[in-house]
Amino acid sequence: MWIALALMQVTAQPVPDVEGDLRCIAFVRSAMDGVKGERRAALLAGLTYFIGRVEGAAPGIDVRAAVDELKKKPETGVKADGRMVDCSAMMLQQPDIVVAFDPTAQPGEPPQ
Repeated sequence: MWIALALMQVTAQPVPDVEGDLRCIAFVRSAMDGVKGERRAALLAGLTYFIGRVEGAAPGIDVRAAVDELKKKPETGVKADGRMVDCSAMMLQQPDIVVAFDPTAQPGEPPQ
């Protein structure tokens, strides 16, 4: 019996910590309200980025349900802990990644 318990502990996968990225999804989604044009497109790209991070770290997760649950917690609200600054900083780094893959692209412009 002890061997079985030991094997279960070794093979158990830890649940990935995606709460920060879920907060970013909530933040970006709320920032999109009433925004149009290029700024909305940039926010949508950021939203897609964070959704991809969550789905990559936790395959099969229901992102919408997880964000909805997170938003119910008062201590982890969208703007409760300055996480929006971290989210914004991560989004601002993404144009550099695009340029790294497409040298003809300029930061802030979609790849050709």
